[in-house]
Amino acid sequence: MIAMKMMEQELELLEIIASKLDRISSQLDARKTGVELDRLYTVEEAASHLNVPRSWIYKATSSNKIAYSKVGKYVRFKLSDLEGLVVRDKPETE
Repeated sequence: MIAMKMMEQELELLEIIASKLDRISSQLDARKTGVELDRLYTVEEAASHLNVPRSWIYKATSSNKIAYSKVGKYVRFKLSDLEGLVVRDKPETE
């Protein structure tokens, strides 16, 4: 029973890693083709990219934890800022 649960957790982690590798691969491809990586992302796109609920994005925005721009009344995010958030929150290893 415990071994089965560990296998499920490992599978979930592998799926997360595969998803992140796909995202990195597409970003590298975009750089090679000259696609602008700093296009503005919506709240929904930012939440999807970070794999967090939209409510987390709104809270992070209101507490200035995440950089954002306003286009009229709409909140937008640069991919580089989203990636910076991931790198900044990464725990340090010894």
